[in-house]
Amino acid sequence: TMIDTCRDAAYGYDQRVEAFGAKGMLTAKNETTSSVELATVDGHLMPPAKWSFPERYNHAYMVELSEFVAMVRAGVDSEAHKLEQKEMMRHPRVVKTAWAAELSWKLGRQVRLDEDLDALQKQVTEAAKKA
Repeated sequence: TMIDTCRDAAYGYDQRVEAFGAKGMLTAKNETTSSVELATVDGHLMPPAKWSFPERYNHAYMVELSEFVAMVRAGVDSEAHKLEQKEMMRHPRVVKTAWAAELSWKLGRQVRLDEDLDALQKQVTEAAKKA
């Protein structure tokens, strides 16, 4: 397995995935502004890759936003919300990291993952009640 990343390719941001195996290969290439490619005796000329994440992943952003709005509208007591909470707990380190980041913002300081996040949450809650 090899992972190579670079955000500074001379020809723009390059984002490709290739997987090789005994039975074949899977490739996901950069999305470009057009699917037209010119091939001549001098070589190939292709359109540039889409520049930004919103350009490249417009559909994914729209789906995510739609699902977020649906979840907000459903409310915290809905079955959809309960299922989402259950699914999130499959990734406890991600949840803990996000929680620590939120506490860091609320406390205005760095929060380490080995700190007692429950105790810090109580501090934040108490401070909010006094404010």
